[in-house]
Amino acid sequence: MKFGYSVPTSTSGGVPDSVDGYPRVSTSTLQSGTTYLSSYAYTDGLGRARETQTPLPDGTSSSGTEVPNRQVAVSRYDSAGNVTGTSAVFRSEGTPGSGGPASPKVEDLPSYTDLTLDWAGRTTLSQTLVGDGTTSRGIAEGKVQTAYFGD
Repeated sequence: MKFGYSVPTSTSGGVPDSVDGYPRVSTSTLQSGTTYLSSYAYTDGLGRARETQTPLPDGTSSSGTEVPNRQVAVSRYDSAGNVTGTSAVFRSEGTPGSGGPASPKVEDLPSYTDLTLDWAGRTTLSQTLVGDGTTSRGIAEGKVQTAYFGD
C-alpha cells in the first residue's frame, strides 16, 4: 500500500500562506505486478473524512462518448464533531481524486441517513432520506426515534 496527502495552498512570494481547496488523502493498493487501485478521501479542516471516492468502470454519456465514473460516499458533521449524516455509496461522473469533492445536495443522493443528536451527542432521531434529484428535498422513508430516561 502507498499513501499520499495533499493540501492545496496559495503562495505569496514562494511561501504557502493559505489553503485554497480540500485536503486529500490517497490510498493506493497493489492489485497485481505494478498495477495499483487508488482511492481518495477528502477531509474537512479538522481531518475528518468528508467524502470518499473510488474508481468505477467507465460509462457512456448520452452523446456516446466514454466518461469516467467514480463511487462516492459522503459524511456530514455538526459543530461538536458528531456525525450527523452519511450517504449510501453512489455513482458519480468524474475521475476519482480530481476536481475536488462532488459535494452533492441531500436531495440528489439515492439514500442518506440523517441523524439528530441531543446535548450529550446521543442519537434521538435517525431517518433515511431518499432522493431522486427531481425534488427540493429527500423523502423520509424510515424513521427511528430514541428517548433517554434517567441515568
